[in-house]
Amino acid sequence: MAQDLRVSFRIPPQPMDQAVLELSRQANMSLVAVGDIDPRMRSPEISGRMSVATALHRLLERTGLDFQIGQQRLITITPRHAGSSLPDSVVPGTPVSQPVTLPNVVVSARRRDERWIDVPIAVSSVTARQIEAHGMLSAADAVSTMPSVAVVDNGAAFTQVQIRGVSSSLGGNDNGYYLDDVPFTGLTVPWHPDTRLYDVDRVEVLKGPQGTLFGEGSLGGTIRVVTKAPELDEFAASSLIGLASTDGDAPGQSHHAMVNAPLVDRVLALRAVASREIQPGWTRPSNPDAATNDQDIAMSRVRLRWSPDERWTADAGWTSTRTRAPAGDFESRDGLVTDRQYMSNTAWHSRSFNIQYRFDRSSLTLLHSSTQLHNALRGDIALKTSGEGTITIRSRNWEARWNSLAGQNVDWIAGVAQRTALRDDNLLFNDVPVESRGSSRSNAVFGELTFRGASLPLSLTVGVRHVVEDVENQDHVIADDVGALKRYRKWVPRANVGWHRDDRTLVYASVAQGFRSGIPQPSVSNQRAMELGVDVPAILRPDTMVTYEAGFKRLSEDARFQFNGAVFSSRWKDLPVRLRLDDLLNAVVNSRGARMRGVEFETRILPTESLDLQFNASYIDSHLVTGGAGGRREEGIPLYNVSRWGFSALGSYTKPIGIGVLSASAALRINSARQTGMFDDGTPGDAITALNLRLGWQVDHIGASVFINNVANEQGAVTSRDAVGTAVRIRPRTVGVELAVTY
Repeated sequence: MAQDLRVSFRIPPQPMDQAVLELSRQANMSLVAVGDIDPRMRSPEISGRMSVATALHRLLERTGLDFQIGQQRLITITPRHAGSSLPDSVVPGTPVSQPVTLPNVVVSARRRDERWIDVPIAVSSVTARQIEAHGMLSAADAVSTMPSVAVVDNGAAFTQVQIRGVSSSLGGNDNGYYLDDVPFTGLTVPWHPDTRLYDVDRVEVLKGPQGTLFGEGSLGGTIRVVTKAPELDEFAASSLIGLASTDGDAPGQSHHAMVNAPLVDRVLALRAVASREIQPGWTRPSNPDAATNDQDIAMSRVRLRWSPDERWTADAGWTSTRTRAPAGDFESRDGLVTDRQYMSNTAWHSRSFNIQYRFDRSSLTLLHSSTQLHNALRGDIALKTSGEGTITIRSRNWEARWNSLAGQNVDWIAGVAQRTALRDDNLLFNDVPVESRGSSRSNAVFGELTFRGASLPLSLTVGVRHVVEDVENQDHVIADDVGALKRYRKWVPRANVGWHRDDRTLVYASVAQGFRSGIPQPSVSNQRAMELGVDVPAILRPDTMVTYEAGFKRLSEDARFQFNGAVFSSRWKDLPVRLRLDDLLNAVVNSRGARMRGVEFETRILPTESLDLQFNASYIDSHLVTGGAGGRREEGIPLYNVSRWGFSALGSYTKPIGIGVLSASAALRINSARQTGMFDDGTPGDAITALNLRLGWQVDHIGASVFINNVANEQGAVTSRDAVGTAVRIRPRTVGVELAVTY
């Protein structure tokens, strides 16, 4: 029966009349309300898989309203004890007309489902609908459209993401990176998987330090890639194949597939996703016998969900991403010419298990995950440096947290976490063997409280994380062993206050701290520094960041216009920088840090039922306080590879025509030139303008599209150039076709 149908609900706290409409939409049912639902009433959070009747009971139990689920999937809301008869003007089974509005964006920035406009921090989100409309292939494609977020895609499975000017080539991840609840950390290098976006639910970026809830590495913010969960009672499958040619060369190809299979009806289901992309190369080797920078990217994800009732949910997941770059990455000189030949095979693997039990007003979650990176490299590692060998990084994470369901006068979360990480290097640089082993182990307790005024439209959030971490380094250089061990203790606080003028307006201010572990000194640098009599630390101090932020969010009364803007100021202390030792080697030292100030905004408009527009812009002034790259000591040097300003615009259009649906989209991204590289012997990069266009046609379960990426064939330097003019470039003009089938 309809009332027994189990649905995966995700309804954050909001005005009760809007929550009832959202519930009917997610349950795919019609709705009739006998009398008005007071919009001043707030709904509780309804999250998880449960029957429609259970969800309605939880939603309405304290409202004085009752419900009835009738034939033809009709939900009737009435005042309690008022009976269930319908007015004569209502025909059972007729859908209630709803205005065309912007999607109700739901985020989980505070580890619980909330409307973006209720969260007093800057959050940007790209939904599955936008990912599909614009043909976004990777997480880097999605986040590069957001204000104050920039991406340097080096190819060969190495991508640097910058949030609000937080950019470093040294240390672990300076911005947090999560795939569902699995954290990734590079442990001495900001490294994370090249996540592909086929069958992904959304990508979120939480801006500003997120150390309280997300731990180490979230200095500038945290990226969260959320995949689609298995459906327990419905078989589904989809596939996507494509051909594309870059700059007129031989075409590459892509294959994507998804299968969702219930194994035990309404209790156990499996969702599996696989893809492979063979991207043709486009650099021009100076040696005509050398290969170009082809990329072969394969991804697979498997997620198993068990949910016997509305209380229990358990997920087991496995993910693998492999990238083969047999002849190089995306670096070249002007004219896309390269002298560099560099082979890299990179594989990320992760396993995870989490189980959650939902009480009436809270939930308890236990998480475990393990990740492993294996990188094999050979060739020209950098200017004047050749090498070969392997790098292996392993990480294991445990977390237990207990949190309230959102929407109460006091929301809270408390938890404990443990992380162990290990990095092994077995390398040969310019015929010098480098064998090193670094490890860290951290234990943390954390908590956060949110208070809401009973009569005043104010909210106050305070939180803290306490971390105890041991960092160890063991190096072997030629015949010398160098070892070091340090213990760090750190309190990481945050606080914010919000003025909720009404359910569509929020003004907020916040202060938050983030941190990152100290990193070991590279063994070859330690050895050379001792020979030169230069004093460098065996393990660096941790670096920390404090950010002050004020913001404004607004959703129009007709829900067809939304605005999200913020100003911020950050102080980054003990930032690791490079200290040049000779023409070949550099050491790593703590500087006094950097300062960042900026402003950002994003606006989304729905002018008509068919047209969806979004405009984003940001301005960031980021510079070193003292102690720059390459031993520079003057103040005011722009931070490593940060653009001062950026702008993006997204537009999509859909229109039913005849038996099908026509769709068209455009994405424009512009950013100013990056001024500063790792060293001071290069020149600035270029301002970059990239425009992508897509046109599609959908008939029932079959769709086809054509696209042109980088329409103007932008070939400028994304990063600053090094001493010989080499810099990262974006892929030249690429033209392709895709065919999609759903079952």
